[in-house]
Amino acid sequence: MLKLQILLSVAVSAVLLACNASKEESTDSTQTQWRFESYSCAFACDPMLDEVLKPRVGDVLDFKSPQNGFDLFSECGGTISLKPTKLSREELFEQLNQTVPPNQLFSEKNTGLAESTLNTAQAICHENGKSSSTFWVVSLNNQEMKVYFEGASFLNFKAMKKD
Repeated sequence: MLKLQILLSVAVSAVLLACNASKEESTDSTQTQWRFESYSCAFACDPMLDEVLKPRVGDVLDFKSPQNGFDLFSECGGTISLKPTKLSREELFEQLNQTVPPNQLFSEKNTGLAESTLNTAQAICHENGKSSSTFWVVSLNNQEMKVYFEGASFLNFKAMKKD
């Protein structure tokens, strides 16, 4: 009887996942060129961050060649792809809050993330037949990408038109 309950539970879960997948808003995760537009900090910005990021505003992050242009992800000597997922804003804040001291908490106000459900993604570097995680996209749509960065900061990118 327990085996039958488990099998039914798995079957129902698979059907629910299939239904939910068909309702998801389409996000073009094949977009490969993103222009670095701005950055923000959830808490006070470190002056060193300004020194590193200000000169890079306008640089292009190309997933096909991350070593060129916007070079803060240049440790990836291959190509980058996105592994998208959906998270509720509360789930995202819970995960972000694990990266900072308990006296600092992420919120809609200090992140600018207002949507109740967010398209997020893990950026994966593909190099020499191996894959590794490179950065965390906390908000993604066809026009904009927000990346969580050092010092509780966010990098804001705009999609570049495809050729």
